[in-house]
Amino acid sequence: MMRQGRTGLHVVLATMVLAVAATAARADVQGFVQEILDASNLGETKVGVLMVDVETGETLAAVNAVAALFPASNMKLVTTAAALGILGPDFVFRTELRLVRAADFPANERDDAAADVPGVTVVVKGDGDPAFCEPDLLAAHDLDGEDVLAAWVGAVRTAGATRSDRLVIDDRIFDQEFVHEGWPVDQLNRSYCAQVAGLNFYANCLDITPQPTQGGLSPRITIAPRMPDLITRNLAKTGNADTFWIERRMGTNQLTFRGQVRTRGGAPKQVTVHDPPMVFADVFAQRLREAGIEVGRIDRALPDESLPDGTALHVFQTTLPVVLARTNKDSHNLFAEALLKRIARHVTGQPGSWSNGSAAVRVLLRQKLGAPAAGIIIADGSGMSRENSVSPLLLCRLLTEVHKDRRLGPLFRDSLSVGGEDGTLENRFAGLTGTVYGKSGYINGVSCLSGYLVMPGDEGRIVAFSLMFNDFKPPLFAGDMKRVQNELVAVLDRHLVEKTQAER
Repeated sequence: MMRQGRTGLHVVLATMVLAVAATAARADVQGFVQEILDASNLGETKVGVLMVDVETGETLAAVNAVAALFPASNMKLVTTAAALGILGPDFVFRTELRLVRAADFPANERDDAAADVPGVTVVVKGDGDPAFCEPDLLAAHDLDGEDVLAAWVGAVRTAGATRSDRLVIDDRIFDQEFVHEGWPVDQLNRSYCAQVAGLNFYANCLDITPQPTQGGLSPRITIAPRMPDLITRNLAKTGNADTFWIERRMGTNQLTFRGQVRTRGGAPKQVTVHDPPMVFADVFAQRLREAGIEVGRIDRALPDESLPDGTALHVFQTTLPVVLARTNKDSHNLFAEALLKRIARHVTGQPGSWSNGSAAVRVLLRQKLGAPAAGIIIADGSGMSRENSVSPLLLCRLLTEVHKDRRLGPLFRDSLSVGGEDGTLENRFAGLTGTVYGKSGYINGVSCLSGYLVMPGDEGRIVAFSLMFNDFKPPLFAGDMKRVQNELVAVLDRHLVEKTQAER
């Protein structure tokens, strides 16, 4: 047997040490994860954890990874990934302003003495775009909703129309179930429960700004956008506290202002509107009339009504990446729900609904992910409903498959919040070696975080992770769950750094 020289022995020993160190590091991440969970005194909290290397498929840590849990806003990861896969990265929402003249109707309708063919019909055709006149997105371009309305009024005037015999809102791309049955009834006036429609407008909310006057007197109220014939009652008072709140009578747009107003110049309060397409119709009709354009009948297109194409006067367009980023970075529920219903329309050709949207996404997941997709329950697109059910395994498989798609992966990752930089993770995960691209999620008793940890360098490792906590109760709160999630990601970050160093 040949004896090894000193150099050869050193090489063998060094190789053995590196192998042992790498094995220990792999074992340690699972152990450290369990130690953190055990030390956090989580009580009866349901926990699901999975960390997977997206390139090798290696599982770094797993705790109840197949458990079916409420995802809260982590459901948006499913919705946005499905939107990319089904609608395609080049998809564009198109909200159209069209002008239909009597001559555009078929001859038999024009010649039928009994037919009520208007001289000029203004048609607004919705595409389910959640960004149509959305204040924050417009503000990024130094615009607001009134600028869009003014452009549309100008387009009608330029077309030579001084009267619209009929203003038609064509919102048939979606159904008219504006509110999901699983959403909390006592919160339907809040912006995160905004109604979902085939024509969305101004995030389907009103901005209400109260300003104090004199003590004991009613505050001055400003409402944007301006709405005609809005019924309001101002029972609020100027006082020594800021407790102003808004009540909307369900099924109507009747508002009551309550509480006290102390501070001048505060941010607007938001309240949802009922039946957003017809709210837009009233607002647009008012702007047309203010510009001297008469408006006759205002109505919604009937389910089977045939409307001629007429002439396109203006098209408001929003690209899919813009909607994805608003959905994931800012966790905007309306944007997620509009995506789910738009997927349904694209797949079925029928009005988009929560039912056919969920079915379309389940089919896609079964095709792409196989068995892990079998147990998913998709009730809505945003995660507001407690009927949703997802496992950490499914979320990590989804994250892995999207990452491997060289065309869709970068667009998907760019839509996620970046730890320490933007979105809902702006104030989390600063100081790590790697970068977190993720989606947080919270509803009462539920806190989740899923995404990627991306290590620096062209060859830096990428790990998909899902950290799900359900049914925590006082004295445990969402902040406690976030701290545990932060520790788990920090452990993963240290593990990847040590592993890289050991391999050098």
